[in-house]
Amino acid sequence: MKTKIMLIALAAIFTSNTLFAQQQGCVNFSASLYHKIDGISEKSQKTLLLKIEQLIARANAGSTTLESIFIIYPELNIVSNEVIDNGVVPLYLVDAELSLFAINGKDKSNYGVVTLPIKGAGNTQQKAFDNLFTKFNAYNPAANKFIKNATTKIEDYYSNNMPTVLRKVETLIAGNKYDEALLFLESIPICVPAYEQSSAAIQSLYKVVEEHNNTVKADSTNNVSVTPVTPVTIIK
Repeated sequence: MKTKIMLIALAAIFTSNTLFAQQQGCVNFSASLYHKIDGISEKSQKTLLLKIEQLIARANAGSTTLESIFIIYPELNIVSNEVIDNGVVPLYLVDAELSLFAINGKDKSNYGVVTLPIKGAGNTQQKAFDNLFTKFNAYNPAANKFIKNATTKIEDYYSNNMPTVLRKVETLIAGNKYDEALLFLESIPICVPAYEQSSAAIQSLYKVVEEHNNTVKADSTNNVSVTPVTPVTIIK
């Protein structure tokens, strides 16, 4: 019963993401910090996350409304950190490189990276670090191009490798990993030529889970071992 409930919930998520994808671009990204950036306050990290969300929205590649398995996350490299003493209030200057990565959050496939120079200034070192992101331009042309290139790579991958993707799904189903199988199907962009195969696969997956649940219930009632579910073939 737990597996069936999980599947129904995931199917609802898949349907919602499909409708959202139809309204937005073909591939939708979520912004993620992925890991904490040392030396930067929590407030500034939230500012950075908002900037990335704005970049994604400008590229018509998703929003924070729904989660996506495709994420864009930042890494920060401090190039220089200096203090100018003008005799009144010291001025702290920070030069840094902000790298943005586009990945599949499930299998960690990398679809591109862009590195952008950013600067921060303030009358304390912390303010200089915090200032790094406040003036960061969400309309940055290089960042916009990076997102569009990553989108194209994802579309190309699924367009050219659908049989491999669906075989992976079949393997997961055969191992009774139904939730993982559905999440794997969720990654398939709606605009790829074989997208209908993924929709059909979801229906096949639902039938497999029903068969599995019925078998477990029957075998449990008769006090016998659980009968393995017949593997489903979703590659036509």
